[in-house]
Amino acid sequence: VRFTKRFDVSASGGVRLCHNSCDLGGVLLKDWLVRVKDFLDENPDNVVQLLVQDDASVDDTEAAFVAAGLRDELFEYDGVSFPTLGDLIDSKTRVFMTAEAAAETRPWFLSMFALYSDTPFAQTSLEALQDPSSCDLNRGAVDDPLFLVNHFLGPVPAEDKADEANVAAVLDDRVRRCADARG
Repeated sequence: VRFTKRFDVSASGGVRLCHNSCDLGGVLLKDWLVRVKDFLDENPDNVVQLLVQDDASVDDTEAAFVAAGLRDELFEYDGVSFPTLGDLIDSKTRVFMTAEAAAETRPWFLSMFALYSDTPFAQTSLEALQDPSSCDLNRGAVDDPLFLVNHFLGPVPAEDKADEANVAAVLDDRVRRCADARG
């Protein structure tokens, strides 16, 4: 999901979620974060990880978290070690947010590819997902502390193939193969 500031934030009511362009509409970030808060309130043993393309300012993004009542739930990284999921749940900091570019960072607004390495994301078939090259390094560094396995079919996610690709056995097999391949 892309955070964009294509429109004047004050005129549009805040930062909007849209992909590439907000010309065809977009959901207010604040409204979407209220839904995330409702989910977390109903599911206290869950953690949500958000990856954003950071086209909106950090201040405008933070204002949306404040307006949604989620600012206190943002995990703040100390730069040393990552907590366990249980630690995040116990400390009620169950929103872990990273930004794709993050020219400006804060302890809760982290640069994703300073922390993550990921796999290629343009696999077009189940066979391609099973190919060893689907576990190759795409972005980040091999020694980054977090690992993201991009697992969808098509240059953009193909909903019509999701039932095949997202079967637990297929996903589990790929995650294990990629974890082994990448160490």
